Amino acid sequence: MPEILSFLSATHQFFWHFLAIIAKSPAMKYSCLFVFLFVAISTQVIAQVRGKVTDALSGSALPGAHVFLDGTQEGTTTDDNGEFELRKTPFRNASLVISFVGYENKVVQLDDAAGHDLVIQLKPASLNLAAAEVKASTSGKRKRRLRQFRKDFLGASNYASKCTILNPEVLRFEEKDGFMLATAKQLLEIENMATGYRVHFLLEHFRSNGATVSYAGKALFTPLHSDDEKTKRKWEENRQKIWQASKRRFLLSLVHNRLARDGYSVQAGRITPENEFEPAKRIVETADLVEPKSGGLFMVRMPLVLRVANGIDRPAEKDLLASVNLGKDHETNQSGHDLGREEARFSFLVATKPTVEISEYGMITRPELVQEFGLFASQRIAEMLPLEYGLDDYLEEIQVPEINGFKLSNLRIPLDQIKSGGPPRDGIPSIDHPRFANAGEAAFIFDEDWVLGVEYNFVAKAYPVKILNWHEIVNDRFAGEVVVITWCPLCGSGMAFKGKDSSGSVRQFGVSGLLYNSDVLMYDRQSESLWSQVMAMAVAGPASGNELEMLPTELCTWDSWNARHPDTKVLTTETGFERDYTRDPYSDYLATDRLMFAVAAESEALPPKARVLGVEISGRYKAYPLDLLKKKKTVTDEFAGKKLTLKWDEKARAPHLTVDGKPWPAVNLFWFAWYAFHPETEVMKQ
Repeated sequence: MPEILSFLSATHQFFWHFLAIIAKSPAMKYSCLFVFLFVAISTQVIAQVRGKVTDALSGSALPGAHVFLDGTQEGTTTDDNGEFELRKTPFRNASLVISFVGYENKVVQLDDAAGHDLVIQLKPASLNLAAAEVKASTSGKRKRRLRQFRKDFLGASNYASKCTILNPEVLRFEEKDGFMLATAKQLLEIENMATGYRVHFLLEHFRSNGATVSYAGKALFTPLHSDDEKTKRKWEENRQKIWQASKRRFLLSLVHNRLARDGYSVQAGRITPENEFEPAKRIVETADLVEPKSGGLFMVRMPLVLRVANGIDRPAEKDLLASVNLGKDHETNQSGHDLGREEARFSFLVATKPTVEISEYGMITRPELVQEFGLFASQRIAEMLPLEYGLDDYLEEIQVPEINGFKLSNLRIPLDQIKSGGPPRDGIPSIDHPRFANAGEAAFIFDEDWVLGVEYNFVAKAYPVKILNWHEIVNDRFAGEVVVITWCPLCGSGMAFKGKDSSGSVRQFGVSGLLYNSDVLMYDRQSESLWSQVMAMAVAGPASGNELEMLPTELCTWDSWNARHPDTKVLTTETGFERDYTRDPYSDYLATDRLMFAVAAESEALPPKARVLGVEISGRYKAYPLDLLKKKKTVTDEFAGKKLTLKWDEKARAPHLTVDGKPWPAVNLFWFAWYAFHPETEVMKQ
């Protein structure tokens, strides 16, 4: 393995679009193949791509140019006017490939250009492709080169034996620095009678010296037609076998937490000085490696070596936990590459960085960071499938759960602990156009009324709880900056956040009608992701894992807030909704310690609805009971390396918190809610 890793470091310049590298290490005594396929795809679909292909020098149209989406079945040729149209483009951010004989190829990324008329100019190619071929003649030397090319390019499997390069005459070979180089003056046409596809391959790079082989290119797949039902069944059977053994299916299983269900066993390990792969004594699970990110991406932590046992030929448990000597005698696997007898049943993934990103569709966004050995590495052109194959069926199979109209992808909380609060989505309407009054004009509010006070950007505002009880979310602005005010009546928690999340996206929120740990789950209207108020994080949907920055708030009486902030604005009852803001819809709930919904963890250290001030510093949590703060008046505490000062304000009936002399965000809420989210919390003692 060290020799192979050294080889990889020296060959990074060859990691292109479809990239395969075969290395035979004398010390290792076996072959390895690295295959990378890069097409960035997302959940969105481009409706249409159209354009015109012209000569860059003369501006004249180029009829008959090939135009296709790399790695897919979507392609066409330009008409007599050089124009083309792709009506179905299933993957956003795909590469649009344009190829025409006698011209340089061009690749256009579709993320920005999609849906517009493209004008694509091709430059005439230099006419030196055949220079080396003149010396080679068409004798036995070319035949030997062509035979070597077929083996290295297609592979030596049963599938490869059913592949035919239909136009080998377009290939040109030359010798350079001990390598055989191959180029093609137009698309290679490969008919694969094992899988039922014709592969139109744009060969960008090929070189081989018998010990190492690397090639790169772009491909369009065209399904073959047959009237013979037996042939069609065989094609589908072979496609399924290839799909089941593919790396992409494994990556889908990994990020969607289906490893065991799909028959995979995954282990981290290391290479010993004796040249053995020594696995850890525990099977790796998705939770050990995968963390959802936004935009349908997953961050995967990669130890030095991951060993994957496929369910197709899964070894016994005792073999999974045993070391494998990488220098044993050899046998040939189904694809014809030499592999150690033990490791022929395994795939090995070696990462050059500690983390990689994988899309929800099983694509590594930077494939050059991951190298492959073993079973995955044996799959070459003969075992290539279009990106569309297997994807829809797999995603339909996993069936992302849906509640209240929200698709719960990328879940960060247990599905069975998400509860419906009763109302549907937006059944509790957020206030999106809040109206405010000056303190002296607020005749609807009384001194003893509770308000959630927020001071930010030199602006002070008060949000009466008797209004928040009916709306729970106010989408507001402070000096032009978006701020969201949130209130959960069941947890008694009022929190304010900056509207711009950790990804830089500005969010507007609504009430989902769902709860987690009896706490409101908000949703953002941009991505329809669910957000936990207390966690200050998206817990499901495309934005899962994004965080909100909490602002200092104060839950206190109106007269106290007004006295300290005479210029404050106060939210009025002119909300645009017919509600009786003089009535508390939660009075019965607040009269007892009974909870409406179960929570993940409970504690009898305090009464369930005793109020605490919950503080988080550097990943540590502590609860300060308000009854105790009221008795002590002033508390100084050393916590998480910080000096906390809490002063009780009798008029406000609330504490004021500073950390190292500065205001600090904290949440005033019921004990049961704080403990449910933070069972590891510390609690201030008597």
